[in-house]
Amino acid sequence: MKILESLEKLLAIFFVLIIPSVFLLLHGLWLLKGGSKSFYMAKHIYAGRVYAEIPGGITLFCWALAAILQPHTGSLILLYLGGGFFILALVFNFTQPTFLKPAWLKWLESEHHEIMDLLIEDAHAMGLDIWQKRVETQAGLEAWVAEVRRKHGLHR
Repeated sequence: MKILESLEKLLAIFFVLIIPSVFLLLHGLWLLKGGSKSFYMAKHIYAGRVYAEIPGGITLFCWALAAILQPHTGSLILLYLGGGFFILALVFNFTQPTFLKPAWLKWLESEHHEIMDLLIEDAHAMGLDIWQKRVETQAGLEAWVAEVRRKHGLHR
């Protein structure tokens, strides 16, 4: 009976904490490496999830290890460490730190910050999958920005 309880606990930890933590870590790294631009074109609060994925994944992994090691003293350290990464994930979600932004987004925000809301709106109106294909290159990104400026009479 004890073995069955231990197996159930490990399966729960695996499916509830470890699989989501690996997904968040890998997806966050993929996005950080430029895997998809469309995730960054969400409205403000939703765009923050991109920045929270890596610390969120580390949080879940720490908590999974703490649950496995329970009741050893290492589990308490892992719980606190996971809590620290959880707070970091929240901070990153709401502040969207510049050092985690891809170069194309930094360029958009620095050169066209005054029309970012219009750009996000246009990307959604066009369809993020179509938009993603149009802005694969810097030239495509610049052409799209110029088109949005023309549409709204905001020439430079």
